[in-house]
Amino acid sequence: VELFVDVDDKGQGFLVARRRDRVIHVTEQMSKGTREQLFLALRIAAIERYVETSGPVPVIFDDVFVESDDARCVEIFTALGELAAKTQVILLTHHHHLVKVGRQALGDMLRVQELASAKLTLRAAA
Repeated sequence: VELFVDVDDKGQGFLVARRRDRVIHVTEQMSKGTREQLFLALRIAAIERYVETSGPVPVIFDDVFVESDDARCVEIFTALGELAAKTQVILLTHHHHLVKVGRQALGDMLRVQELASAKLTLRAAA
C-alpha cells in the first residue's frame, strides 16, 4: 500500500514497501513475481508522468506477464489499458492464452495482431 526510499549505512537509497498488514519489506524479500509487478507498476507510472509533461509516445512492452498468474495478468492488462487511454501501447508476447485473459480485462479495446510463424520464414530463407 506504500512505497518509500530508505537509506542504508553507506548512504545508498533502497526501495521499501509496506503491506496492508503494515509489515515492511525490502525488494529482496519479495517474490520474483511481486518484484516484477512492482517494477512494472513503477515503469507505467514513469511513462504516465512522461506523457503528461511531454505528450504521447508509443510504448512497447515485451512479455511482461512471465512471472504472473492469470489473475495478476488481468490486473496488468487493466493497467496497460488505462495507459493506452493516454498513449499508444504495444504488447508483444508468444503466449497465445493471454489473448483470452486480455479480452477478459479489456474486452473489445484489445486489438490482436498475430504474426506469421517464424519457422515458415526461416525455412523459406534457408
